Amino acid sequence: MRPEHLEPDNTYIVTIEGRPSTRTVLSIRPSYLTETKEMENEPAAPAYFTFAVTILQAVPVVVAAPPGFKSPDIPVVHWKKDQRKNVGRCYTEY
Repeated sequence: MRPEHLEPDNTYIVTIEGRPSTRTVLSIRPSYLTETKEMENEPAAPAYFTFAVTILQAVPVVVAAPPGFKSPDIPVVHWKKDQRKNVGRCYTEY
């Protein structure tokens, strides 16, 4: 599935199937300007810093949180049925 020109170690393909569907290719490199493949004096892959460090930075927040489950803070969604069929009924011809 991965295109030939993408590097297997530093490329992630995220596909979300839905209406509409989307696919994103995330290519992680030390530098795009210099086309460097590895970070100097660093044995870890560039993707490590992108993902693992983000997870590690969340540890203090998780430890400080009260026990239990937290539901996502999302606003109440207001929706209205599709009104395109009703628009024609609103206007009368004279």
